Amino acid sequence: MNLKIEFIHFKPRELSETRVLSLLSDIDDQYIPPISSLTQLLTYAQKLVLFADIIMAVRGGTDAGLCAIYTNRPPIAFISSLGLIQSLQRAGYGGYLLQQAIRVAKEQGCAKVVLEVHRQNKRALLFYKNAGFYYCGTKDDFYCMLLNM
Repeated sequence: MNLKIEFIHFKPRELSETRVLSLLSDIDDQYIPPISSLTQLLTYAQKLVLFADIIMAVRGGTDAGLCAIYTNRPPIAFISSLGLIQSLQRAGYGGYLLQQAIRVAKEQGCAKVVLEVHRQNKRALLFYKNAGFYYCGTKDDFYCMLLNM
């Protein structure tokens, strides 16, 4: 059974932290390193809900992925998280989430998008490079990547 994927944009404070926390818990092991190894998932979910625009991928009524982007400091937007359940990876949905986040940033007056990728996350590094991001620095074990729009 192939269920349709729906993409929904939520502005800050439009989602419940419980919903975001539930999805983050489901996809945490898909991140390199897992978000839970860097911070408490509840604290992270609360921060996203309060301050980030979140584009959710929903399949058959179930949350299946998200892209969270901060656009509160134009001209630079910051993608804090992009993740999907494993069965939706490598099927173009991550690219669509990213495109929607970039669209939101443009609408909010941002001219650049920045994100951080762990240096060992080779798949994500290639994904963002193919989307037009380029290396712009290092912060601890993370590469900073930039997209000029």
